[in-house]
Amino acid sequence: MLNNLYDLNIDCDFFVELTNRGPDAHRKFGQVLMEAGYSEEAEILGLGAITSCGKRLCYKMFSKPLGFCLIINNVEFDYLEDRIESDVNAEALEYLFKKIGYNVECERNMTADNMLARLIKFRDENEWASVDSCVLIILSHGDNVNNLDIIYGTDSQWVKKN
Repeated sequence: MLNNLYDLNIDCDFFVELTNRGPDAHRKFGQVLMEAGYSEEAEILGLGAITSCGKRLCYKMFSKPLGFCLIINNVEFDYLEDRIESDVNAEALEYLFKKIGYNVECERNMTADNMLARLIKFRDENEWASVDSCVLIILSHGDNVNNLDIIYGTDSQWVKKN
């Protein structure tokens, strides 16, 4: 597997490779990272969120699809700087979550009100009891105002729950 990762002529997706290495591969890889001094990276990969299930550490991820994923990608803004390279990130995330078994929906360039409406629609229209997880990804500008984290829509307004 390591040779495949280093060979630029072979199309190899590390995260897909890791999931195909058995039920303990994720945990073992995280343990190797932590022992090598990369504990922050191990946490980013989710080791801190893994719970015990029997003798192994695992998530319950048996549903088909594994879950629902919504990606909101705001690129062009009225008054804030455009996020030109964001499409590359959105495409990579869409590819990754489809590859591991999620139903993925993507939205691009949404105003604050449209984002809120889309989030409500995502919440209300999916059959949550039939899946094991949900992923929401918002690629946009954000800020912290009065100790409150905010996300901006393309109209440069922030998303507010009514």
